[in-house]
Amino acid sequence: MAISLEGVSYVYSRGTPFQWCALRNVNLRIKEGTVVCVLGGTGSGKTTLALLLNGILRPTTGRVIVDGMDTKDKTVDIREIRRRVGMVMQYPEHQFFLPTVREELLYAARNYLGDEIDEERILEKICEIVDLDRHLLEKNPFELSGGEKRRIAIGSILGYDPVYLVMDEPTVGLDSAGKKAFKEVLVSMKEKGKTLVIITHDLDFFVPLADEFVVLKEGKVMFSGRKENFIKNIVPRLEEYGLKSTLKLRLMRNLEDFRGSDEDELIIRALSKGLITCPSSRE
Repeated sequence: MAISLEGVSYVYSRGTPFQWCALRNVNLRIKEGTVVCVLGGTGSGKTTLALLLNGILRPTTGRVIVDGMDTKDKTVDIREIRRRVGMVMQYPEHQFFLPTVREELLYAARNYLGDEIDEERILEKICEIVDLDRHLLEKNPFELSGGEKRRIAIGSILGYDPVYLVMDEPTVGLDSAGKKAFKEVLVSMKEKGKTLVIITHDLDFFVPLADEFVVLKEGKVMFSGRKENFIKNIVPRLEEYGLKSTLKLRLMRNLEDFRGSDEDELIIRALSKGLITCPSSRE
């Protein structure tokens, strides 16, 4: 089970003076059960790639194959592809159109799984996975905090249990408390073996969680591989790809055997190696 991109290119406004090639001959394979981060500067093609994965967009040339189904094949039921590949937009409110959280969480499950679903069991499962208080179920989703909206957007997709979950810039607009809660949601999904494809600029947040990385520049894949190779070979050159390095990334590169996601452990290891020092205090 996997998503494969074979020689994929995508051109916006094809055949007009505004024609623009967003992706160029992309070849990728996303294996089930992995957490993949897709990185790149503005205009690198990240969001276009995300929209191709579940057939919202279809390649200008090349093929996107989802568990053996070609998104361009008119004999394939595109609903089945979209049932397998859930998509969480960059701004959760762009997904909302119903008056209560309950209805938002159940809409996709009803649509893909039918009317005979056990709605209370699905709501219980969603609330547990995304840590959502049940008292919010009758609230208007547009009136909630950024972190709560994010959890509802993810929960609405998890309700029908897609094989793959694609998220476009999921930490945008979250404060530190919202990020902490969202990290717990991601860790829970990773532990359950969910396949996650995350489009992001937020390297510090996602590097500890990811298994594999894809780096795009001007629509081309510049790197695709495991986290160890990304840290060793790409982190020193991030600015070439429109990305910024950080202290955390530099520490992870210098601690080549560090594979955890605990920031406190990272700091302790860095201190023990003399990579950073504690400021001295005066009496």
